[in-house]
Amino acid sequence: MNIIRSLKSLTVMCFMYLSLQFSLAEKRALIVAVGKYPETSGWAKINSENDVPIIRTALINQGFSSGNINVLINQQATKAGIIKALNNLIAISQPGDIVVFHFSGHGQQVTDTKGDEINGLAEALIPYDANIKPSAVEPDARFHLIDDEVGVFLDKLRKKVGLKGDVLFFIDACHCGPMSRDMADTTVVVRGTSQIFETRGFSSKSVHKIKNNFYNISSKTAQQNLNFSPYTIISACLSNQTNIEYKKCGSLSYAIGKVLSKSMGNLSYESFFNAVRTEMLPLMVNSMGITHEQNPQIEGDIGRKVFAGKTVDIPLHFIVNNIKLKKVYINAGTINGIFKGAEVSFYPPETYDISKCKPYITCKVDTSSLSESVLTISSDIDKKRLFSSWIFVTKYRYITYIHESVAQMRARILKTLPQNSNDIIIKMIPVNNGKIIDLSQKYRNGNIYLNLGDKFIIEVDNKSKSALYFQLIDVMKNNQISLIMENNINSKYNYFLEPGQSKVFDKDILKVDSDSPPGEETIVIVASEKMLDLSPIETQKPVMKRADISEFEEWLNNLYSNDRSISVFDSKKVYTNKLSFMVREK
Repeated sequence: MNIIRSLKSLTVMCFMYLSLQFSLAEKRALIVAVGKYPETSGWAKINSENDVPIIRTALINQGFSSGNINVLINQQATKAGIIKALNNLIAISQPGDIVVFHFSGHGQQVTDTKGDEINGLAEALIPYDANIKPSAVEPDARFHLIDDEVGVFLDKLRKKVGLKGDVLFFIDACHCGPMSRDMADTTVVVRGTSQIFETRGFSSKSVHKIKNNFYNISSKTAQQNLNFSPYTIISACLSNQTNIEYKKCGSLSYAIGKVLSKSMGNLSYESFFNAVRTEMLPLMVNSMGITHEQNPQIEGDIGRKVFAGKTVDIPLHFIVNNIKLKKVYINAGTINGIFKGAEVSFYPPETYDISKCKPYITCKVDTSSLSESVLTISSDIDKKRLFSSWIFVTKYRYITYIHESVAQMRARILKTLPQNSNDIIIKMIPVNNGKIIDLSQKYRNGNIYLNLGDKFIIEVDNKSKSALYFQLIDVMKNNQISLIMENNINSKYNYFLEPGQSKVFDKDILKVDSDSPPGEETIVIVASEKMLDLSPIETQKPVMKRADISEFEEWLNNLYSNDRSISVFDSKKVYTNKLSFMVREK
């Protein structure tokens, strides 16, 4: 009896220990940013350190404790310093943890000394102490962080956090492309170089070849990784493209910051990547309207939920960074859609519905940088109250891009509508000779690629608990915008789905025809519990205002009015989601 009782007690204790172990799972991050390389290194200066507050704030918004975010900047980020930080991250990580590694800096191709690269070239991240070409100090890329070395640390992290954990790498670097006059009218800042680091005695077997994966898994290694965590790596561009900066920060970091700063819901990494790519799209257009070709890529387990489903589903809000006299500095800026003149309100902490609570104070933004805004507080409010406040944007300033045509502006804004819901899902189903084929056949580097003549059907699923009306908007590369409607249906018609229902557009199978311009095409779904009139998209004119006009219809009216300004649309009363794909050239 005593033995049985002891075994029962031991079993209970073990169960409690294991439960406690996984319930205490942490979110951890290491951010590395190198922009001010030594002049003797040969590397051009870039603005990587500006990525740090963007990524750090976005992670904090997703429930990462500031104490669990380690940052290495410039001189701290030597190869030895990065390795030490990675080893420390591995040492403190526990089963079930969510781990993020972010690198901002230069990248370079180096000659492969191990013989495992098809073209004789390996990819490398550039720490602070690595040189652009061989020297007496570094004759053999010993201070470069080679992709195989990164893979070793990735494997160790995956093993440590186990099947219930998650490992995510962001690489805002580039392995090809010098500083150049890349976008016709301005010298842009490019991360990376076309110069190959040639180790004496080794040479590449061919000219540069596109490499789809930064982290290669052999079949033998894959068999040993059965107990490893899933992983995802998101890189700023393909290995044969240049990675340009935007407003003195990394284009990938900027886009990640915008997406992670929103409520994530239950997004998959595939949907997260599509949202990041959508945010990057308008950043690639210069003041002449010329688009820089840069395609971010994703590898790993893209079908699972972001942060193993442990995202933070709280209303988007911000906090105070600092207070100097009457000036209050908050941790949000233009990356969050906050510009001079925007209205913000300070609410008690844990305010989940601002309609049910009065703010402490409301004021306008004086100035805003990429990741910070400055306000002037006119009344006397206790600093402790301000520091503890949840800050909400209660009125966004209108945004406009002077260099754009009206058609470009409308297409850009519709493409970048926030993906604010997983309650309404849009799927593409490829068809060949009347038979459904696997969508994975159309994937390359996280993008869906379609050729001229390809056919597909669209499925829409209502995952919400409410009946929804919806319409589909097609936005093409040439800025042509139209509604996807079945035969004999006018633009005021709304499709309707009960909770749990699906609709398949199979009467007229959609086809990539000869008129389809090459480049990215986006299908946007807009859904609401009330019918929506989206006819301005077809008529190019605003609809007549009525008493019961919805927020989205009012917003669409502004978009199709003569006023070039348009506010950021963000409302929980309308569900928006999107599907993007690439149309290949003829």
